[in-house]
Amino acid sequence: MSNNRLRHIDDGHVCFTYTDYRAHPGQAKKTMTLAAMEFIRRFLSHVLPLGFHRIRYYGFLAPRRRAAQLARCRHLLATLKPDATIAAVAASGDAAAAARREAARRCPVCHQGPMRVIGHLARPAWLHADPLDSS
Repeated sequence: MSNNRLRHIDDGHVCFTYTDYRAHPGQAKKTMTLAAMEFIRRFLSHVLPLGFHRIRYYGFLAPRRRAAQLARCRHLLATLKPDATIAAVAASGDAAAAARREAARRCPVCHQGPMRVIGHLARPAWLHADPLDSS
């Protein structure tokens, strides 16, 4: 919280401004008055312990090089850009068949991204054995 949001402090109460994102745009700026101890409790709930750092965006999502890094990630993952995928389906002769092929390659759980088989695991021997007879 910056100092310019603090309005006044008197009789053990702190008055400050905040933005209510649920309100209509013209009514978003509001003022709140809290007891000093409650204000300090709420304020300190946002302070990180020693040794921790607040990271907003890091790595390939860092704002400075996001577009270039995402393009590199797509290249390394050997995927097409989203608009290129749409163009490829539209260019195919049978769009419905292309959509079915694409759906078959999607993850059956989350339905996000293509799924590639990279290998098969052999079933363990204990799965082939008969269950123990408990009678």
